[in-house]
Amino acid sequence: MKSSNTDFLGTAPLGKVLMQMSAPMVVGFVVQALYNIVDTMFVGQSVGAIGIGALGIAFPLQIILMALGGLIGAGSAVIISVELGKKNKTVARRVLGSALITIVALALLSAVIIFPILPQVLTIFGSTPEILPGAVTYMKYILIGIPFFATTMVINQTMRAEGKPQIGMTSMVIAAIVNVVLDYILIFPMGMGIEGAAIATMIAQLTGLAVTVGYAFVFKHADVQPQFTRSLTLFFTDVKEIIQLGFPAFFNNIASSLVMIVANNLLRAFGTSDDIAVYSTISKILQFVTMPTFGIASGVQPIAGYNLGAKKFDRIQGVYHLALKVTFVLLVFLAAVIFFFPGQILALFVTDPEFIAFSIQPTRIAFLGIFSLGFSMVSAITLQALQLQKQANIISLLRQILIYVPLSLVLTIVFYLVDPQLAVFGVWIAFPIADVLAAVIAYAITVKALKNLTHTHASVPASELQPAQ
Repeated sequence: MKSSNTDFLGTAPLGKVLMQMSAPMVVGFVVQALYNIVDTMFVGQSVGAIGIGALGIAFPLQIILMALGGLIGAGSAVIISVELGKKNKTVARRVLGSALITIVALALLSAVIIFPILPQVLTIFGSTPEILPGAVTYMKYILIGIPFFATTMVINQTMRAEGKPQIGMTSMVIAAIVNVVLDYILIFPMGMGIEGAAIATMIAQLTGLAVTVGYAFVFKHADVQPQFTRSLTLFFTDVKEIIQLGFPAFFNNIASSLVMIVANNLLRAFGTSDDIAVYSTISKILQFVTMPTFGIASGVQPIAGYNLGAKKFDRIQGVYHLALKVTFVLLVFLAAVIFFFPGQILALFVTDPEFIAFSIQPTRIAFLGIFSLGFSMVSAITLQALQLQKQANIISLLRQILIYVPLSLVLTIVFYLVDPQLAVFGVWIAFPIADVLAAVIAYAITVKALKNLTHTHASVPASELQPAQ
């Protein structure tokens, strides 16, 4: 049989192939994090804590909209990885075509529904009256750009599935450069503040889509070109499977958004607008910390998916544990930097020394358990790649929804009863507790699932592998 250019996923040394898959993803995701971080830094420098609070209130809604791209992109990427492992490009092309149609429709529909009720939605998300105008202004432009960004996410994830993560990296780097340059021009020389940050982000998202489509499809650097089926039956079958397999990524994004909504409302009820601004800043730092971790974890997906199709279970076990080690070392280093230099990091976002001093303790507390985050991320993505939806869904919900949300509510009330001035401490301390508990449970679930998977499929020919339930 003629060798495919994806065969290296099943033959190359694991350290080498994980680096090859993860490095572009790490660069791309870190650069992607700059979209919101640069907005926050520039707005904080020009507008102050109220501006940061406005972006923080808008951020959960952004994540929900981005989750659509994660839902369709992750689901289609899982299918494409497995089909390439089976040497079946025809199905992979059709799935990509169905995914593109679906994400464009979903993103446009979501934007049309949310636009007229934007103030009400942002109020529910925890906005105070002084923060609301800025949050509404920012999100109006983000809604216009979200179809571009969501479509880019889908294409980049499916290209990663065929072993070409550099396509996504290229588009995200170029888009981020455009975003930073326009942010500076529109916010400072032109004095447009939050509106300038939103316009810069929207234009950058359109730029990212243009680069991705051009690189992957117009110049045909991608092996899997989209094929649009005329059969409604096949189309809806594809969409159903894509959504089922993409739910862990969707849950993870929605969970992040729900955590922000809960935290913002607790801080509004028991704290002040400054507390909301602190949480917004912590969220942006957390995003920057988690993006390289997510990049490494995402590098596992095409390797695990391909080797599931090729029935090489020892490589799946190996790449899972290798990714855990790499993410653990990385996160310990980042946690140490944040713990010892919080003031310097916070100064990147705001210039007010009182606000920086006010933010140092919550920042240190919130990041105490971040060293364990890789266990949850790598486990969820590995199980998703293996089409073990139930376990992947549980882990995706575990850290944020099943542990953090009830824990933060309980702890905030307990500390309030002890001393009302300590109430918001419950919001901060719940983060490290949730991180560590989720890591332990996620690892136990994944190790057991991997053992069961090996036993289940050991005698099944690779060509007959069906999605595991």
